[in-house]
Amino acid sequence: MSRKQRKKLVHVHDHAQERYWARGGRGNLRKIVEGKLRYLLKTGVSTTSDLIVEVPVAPHLKALCTPKETGGWLCFTVLEQDWHIA
Repeated sequence: MSRKQRKKLVHVHDHAQERYWARGGRGNLRKIVEGKLRYLLKTGVSTTSDLIVEVPVAPHLKALCTPKETGGWLCFTVLEQDWHIA
């Protein structure tokens, strides 16, 4: 009997992946963001007025995610932790 696979919560845009590697990120960005975003959603996360969630992915990096029209979340970029959304 096969285990039911959980639908992927997060889609990582190519730009986000490139920014993650360029800023020294290591590991699977989708899995990191998905795990931390699930936790944030369970504990109650606040969003910006544009429905953007900041997900910490490393001590010095954060991923910016927004809901997708088709369900789930889109990780569209990775910023330094002290950078703010313009």
